[in-house]
Amino acid sequence: MWIKQIKKQNAPNGKTFYQYQLTETYRVDGKVMHKAVLYLGNHELLHDKNTRKLLGNVLENKIRNTASLFADMTGATEEILRLVEVYYERYLIKIGTKQSPEQIAKAADKREFVHVDPASTTVFDCREIGSEWMCRKMLDRIDLRGYLEKQGWDSKTIELALVSIISRAVACFSEHKTEKWLQQNSSLSELFESLPEKISRHYLYKSADQLYGIKEELEKFFYGRMTSMFDIDDKIVIYDLTNTYFEGRKDGSLIAKYGRSKEKRYDCKQVVLAAVINRYGFLKHSRIYEGNMSDPATLSDIVGQLQKNEASSHEHVIVMDAGIASEANLEMLRAKGLKYVCVSRSKLKNYQGIDLSNPSIIKDKKGSEIKLKTVETEASTDTWLYVESRGKALKEESMLAKAIERFEQEMEGVKAGISKKGCTKKTEKVWERIGRIKERNSSVQQQYNIEVKSDGDKVSEIQWHKKPSTKPQSGIYFIRTNSNIENETVIWDIYNTVREVESTFRCLKTDLNLRPVYHQNDCRVEAHLHLGLLAYQIVAPIRHILKSKGISLSWKNIIRVMNTQKAVSVKQTTKDGDQLVIRTCSRPTAEALEIYQNLGISSMPFKMKKSVVHH
Repeated sequence: MWIKQIKKQNAPNGKTFYQYQLTETYRVDGKVMHKAVLYLGNHELLHDKNTRKLLGNVLENKIRNTASLFADMTGATEEILRLVEVYYERYLIKIGTKQSPEQIAKAADKREFVHVDPASTTVFDCREIGSEWMCRKMLDRIDLRGYLEKQGWDSKTIELALVSIISRAVACFSEHKTEKWLQQNSSLSELFESLPEKISRHYLYKSADQLYGIKEELEKFFYGRMTSMFDIDDKIVIYDLTNTYFEGRKDGSLIAKYGRSKEKRYDCKQVVLAAVINRYGFLKHSRIYEGNMSDPATLSDIVGQLQKNEASSHEHVIVMDAGIASEANLEMLRAKGLKYVCVSRSKLKNYQGIDLSNPSIIKDKKGSEIKLKTVETEASTDTWLYVESRGKALKEESMLAKAIERFEQEMEGVKAGISKKGCTKKTEKVWERIGRIKERNSSVQQQYNIEVKSDGDKVSEIQWHKKPSTKPQSGIYFIRTNSNIENETVIWDIYNTVREVESTFRCLKTDLNLRPVYHQNDCRVEAHLHLGLLAYQIVAPIRHILKSKGISLSWKNIIRVMNTQKAVSVKQTTKDGDQLVIRTCSRPTAEALEIYQNLGISSMPFKMKKSVVHH
């Protein structure tokens, strides 16, 4: 046996990576053939050719239960031996046994044998359990139960709260649909002891309200546990906003308002969700605002809350995007002694005259070059970072070309209408149409001169032509900071932590189904959104651990993999006519087992439960 390296390529970005499998060589009619024995993943130890060879030898010896006379075991470190044990357990699961043949033989005389009729075998009550067990064990590690006990909550209330959070993380349904999911699809209730026999949506509503009642305390608890569990600092915090829209009219709501929708759902009312996270994606603080709240208006409130909660908040570097970084907000941060890194809302007017020679050059994930150069200006005390991105330039040019094409097509429609029967021809109405076109295409309309010639009160001709181009070079923007950082790459790396909040919002809104919202009562809306944020408090540490192990799956894909493990009941008729009923869990697939092992979680949620019903 040997470990084969397989070259792979990510189709969207073309990135090359490697995976490995344990392979056996054999001959058929004189031809050398390869047989895949076990998929090994892409552990970092496997990247080294010599380590890969040594690990393959040790693993083969363990599988065959022999000692090779020729294999050199020098260099088999504890880390390699631990990895061999992981792969060996996975191999045993693949072949259908977790015990070696010797162990099976020794235990045979201790087993209880029952004569059953194979034809009577019935499998029933098959439910999902893998994802639920994974989330339950993560909450145990965080010790949310212990925290709620200190708050004076009783066992039944605590377990309902845990079920609510886990259900929101795994199923991502409304409380009404979660009730059906718990009754028909999930084994989550089997992992707890003090739950009511039937968990109705009313229990879930009450639990969500109780959790929202201690929102600030829970945020402090979870964030404190994350920083201690992973030994991380929070000197860099990222602030951003998103929104989620409603289905329904929401006539009586005080927080649902029409506003600038990031999903382009201007037909729906919405609420704004503000979040402060650290560079690892762990949630520090959140707040829900009215749907028409402007982005810059929220920063002062959030900063005040951070300073209220922490005496050391002055040490934070706040990272934010251009939408929040108004001059008034930057002045407010300077007055409070806070540091910031942000994208400037405008470019330096005289940057063409600045010496941009010898810039630092880095590459983005797609391999495109990015030029960085720190510059200073008398108009500001901040340090400014000139950024020239070829990838951004291509994107801006593509968007501009599309906008120009759309503008000219709409103008052609107006022009064609003045010669068609039944179309708008009156001068006043034609100018109204042109005005609406300019409003829809505000990014390009200022590049055109439009002339309308009239014959009386009717338009006889429309002409337009582009003005001489004065548009600055695309792909250029500026990052500014009041921190004492002179290294261009460091400033760039700090700003790019803002991508983490984008990932957080994507997970909340897409993976955890935070949009749309169907609740009509404002209190219920806030409790529902808060429950989604609590679910994210499970998602974040699980994904953080898996990423550190080289598993970069989205939350939806993690759930898909873990849902392959089921809890099932098997019923058989014995020789004596009794009914033997067994409740057990299916063995996890190789992918699910890898997730369990990387998280340090037992792969079997509960032991086999057996009962006999006498005839």
